[in-house]
Amino acid sequence: MLNQNIIRVLSINLSTQEIAVKDRKDLFEYLGGIGVAAKLLDETVYYDKDALEPEQPLILATGAISTIYPVITKVAAVFKSPLTGELGESYAGLRL
Repeated sequence: MLNQNIIRVLSINLSTQEIAVKDRKDLFEYLGGIGVAAKLLDETVYYDKDALEPEQPLILATGAISTIYPVITKVAAVFKSPLTGELGESYAGLRL
């Protein structure tokens, strides 16, 4: 996807086992993986339900330059925090 103004989003519903891939141009304006993940969480989270309900989404996003510099890749996990009810985030990284 290098040199293209799109973000590819993979959606997996574990309850129904449905998989969908969408190319979204509207997400390109958000900064990095955490910006895209925060926007996707805002679109899909159930604000009126508890954070630990099975319907709540878990968004995993890679950084913006992971395809260029694979040794600095990070993955952000974004979710509705069970502690605060607000945005929760966690990061993982690996260097090969």
